[in-house]
Amino acid sequence: MDFETACAPDLLERNRLAPEGIIRTRGGEEAWIFPPRLRKFSGKRLVVWKRFESTEQAPYVLFVWRGRGRLLGHPLRPGTECFVIAEAALHPHVYEAEEPLEVFKLLGPDPQTYAPREVRGTNPIRA
Repeated sequence: MDFETACAPDLLERNRLAPEGIIRTRGGEEAWIFPPRLRKFSGKRLVVWKRFESTEQAPYVLFVWRGRGRLLGHPLRPGTECFVIAEAALHPHVYEAEEPLEVFKLLGPDPQTYAPREVRGTNPIRA
């Protein structure tokens, strides 16, 4: 272990991750919590107060941390995990909150470079 580096006074500031706001509307807000520059994976925190329309450039996994609501007609409750396939992620999809809803979205290393293939299926969300 490099003792000097480990004791550097700016160590925390250089390495901490603070949410980076993406969008804020009357219905909710979204922020990067694991920005794509980390290169291994990326992730967002979504807080929905009423209704929030979301679009991603790649499929993603979502985890409901707190609150209740719906996504494309599917109920969302704390602990719910879903995989949103490319067919749904690439098009606007609406989160609706029955009470303030906090969701974490986990994406690949760089969702901007995702190259979708033809996707077939009837249910765009896999719970």
